[in-house]
Amino acid sequence: MQSHKTCTSCNRTLPADFEHFYRHKQCKLGFDSRCRECCNAEKRVWKRRNRDFLNARRRERYASDYGPRHAELEQQRAIRAPYKFRAEIMRAGIRERAKAGVAADLSFFTREYIESWLRRQPACECCRTEFNLKPAGRKADSRSPSLDRFNPALGYVRGNVTLICWRCNNLKRNYSARDLRMVAEWMESKATKFDEAAA
Repeated sequence: MQSHKTCTSCNRTLPADFEHFYRHKQCKLGFDSRCRECCNAEKRVWKRRNRDFLNARRRERYASDYGPRHAELEQQRAIRAPYKFRAEIMRAGIRERAKAGVAADLSFFTREYIESWLRRQPACECCRTEFNLKPAGRKADSRSPSLDRFNPALGYVRGNVTLICWRCNNLKRNYSARDLRMVAEWMESKATKFDEAAA
């Protein structure tokens, strides 16, 4: 005669077998005190509540298991198709800022559009330095191309985006032309005073 067991969560009496209960050596009849259905429901709730923790742990595991191989493949892809690779990185940057609340016309600034822009304009619009498209991971160097919001308040919209090097973009930041002129004049006056003091 088959034994039965009452689930401590839903109070249903079910056959004590693998179909209805999970194995648990320390519980009566060798099965968990809760039925499979209740255990699974509890697991789903726990996973929903701890989604961020689980995702972070998966990313860490993936990085340790496949990180070096993934980096190698990405390096090869960057060498094989530098314009496409750089355009993808630049568009990903716009997408991240859009998530943070910056206005962005993603339907206009597609990967294909940014790639064609890089091909048409091989140098910085500001300093005329030729862009560096050589792979250096995803980190930018001073000659890497970047998309600058000319007026930061307007976001990445048509007519407000320029293609300049990372160095010029970093120098410009959120400053106006007046701010930068003021800093330049101050630097020139300071340099003159230091030159005179050194003479």
